[in-house]
Amino acid sequence: MTRALLWTLIWLPLTALAQDDADVLFRADFENDLCGLTAPSPAARLSITTDPNFVFAGTGSLQLSFQQPDAGTPDEEAMPGLLTCPLPAPLVDARAISFAVSSQVPTALAVVVSEGEDGPRYIETIWCEGDQWDEVVVPLAELRADPDGPEDPNGRLDPDEVSGLVLVDIGRSLGSEPESALFYREPPAEQTIWLDDLRVLRSVPPVDRPGMPDNEVLICDYRAPLRGAIVLGGKDRVMQYEPSEDGECVKLTYALPAKTLLAVVHIIPRGLPAGARSIRLEVKAAAETQLVIAMEEHPLQPGQESPTYSHLCRIAAGAPWASLDIPLSEFELEGGKTDDDGKLALDRVQTVIIADAGAVVDGQAVANTLWLGGLVAVH
Repeated sequence: MTRALLWTLIWLPLTALAQDDADVLFRADFENDLCGLTAPSPAARLSITTDPNFVFAGTGSLQLSFQQPDAGTPDEEAMPGLLTCPLPAPLVDARAISFAVSSQVPTALAVVVSEGEDGPRYIETIWCEGDQWDEVVVPLAELRADPDGPEDPNGRLDPDEVSGLVLVDIGRSLGSEPESALFYREPPAEQTIWLDDLRVLRSVPPVDRPGMPDNEVLICDYRAPLRGAIVLGGKDRVMQYEPSEDGECVKLTYALPAKTLLAVVHIIPRGLPAGARSIRLEVKAAAETQLVIAMEEHPLQPGQESPTYSHLCRIAAGAPWASLDIPLSEFELEGGKTDDDGKLALDRVQTVIIADAGAVVDGQAVANTLWLGGLVAVH
């Protein structure tokens, strides 16, 4: 199966299901059948389970099982964890997609909607830690344009043009670039993803979040489930969510083989806000370490290397929460990188990366626990 054929299968016209109530445009509850969902890969095994240990609501959930691909897997075999989902059309009133998801192995899940079979694609990433159910709400207005997809003439997602929804496990494709030696990767394993109570909604459910000062823009609040961020590296890594003074925080426990990193990569869909003067991070660590805060720009020209600006911070062992407020003027272009305009361009920032570099700086294997409690851009 070629990649072109795979995408053709994804965006074939799909059958709509009936509405259940006034706010729900579409629902797949997986009580009795697959509700029209398909898994195009021949390596995928798709079924309904009624095992109560793997059901979020009701008596059934969708179960997708597959062997994780390894580095070097041909493109046509590299996406066994891909689901295509039927949606009614047109979705003029759609405002959000919600579902419950669980995975056997921690991974990143991409939520993808497309305007037509070959049209622009919009995506969001959800981190699934494994062995727990996450309730996910994705407002359509917060989806970001896929930089690898066709350009959208009007620059925004039009719900009435959406032709399909795709959910895909992208965990094994992360950290597989030439610099992947910086990130420890667990060996490929048998993976299962469970999906339940998939809905398209007319409104966005309210979320209880603390208010933000006028001079701050939230990048990540580390509430469950982690959205718009992926985790790379770390052996025997465990991620948990804990209460914090301002809501929730992420607790990461891991071992780092010598000369490797653990990184939390935050995807910035529209650059940092104009006028931002600093980045502030709430953080603490069990063991002393060197923390790298880095910002990667979109390259000025296709095919160019992405300029990266970074700042190194020392985090003391066992200290209380530290509030790192780092002026953007202190971020320096990383060695070996080039930038045609010679400066950090806020509107071109595509990722903000937080990395434990202790095992790289010291050249020795280390174990650590890192707590992240809030990441904001400050005007």
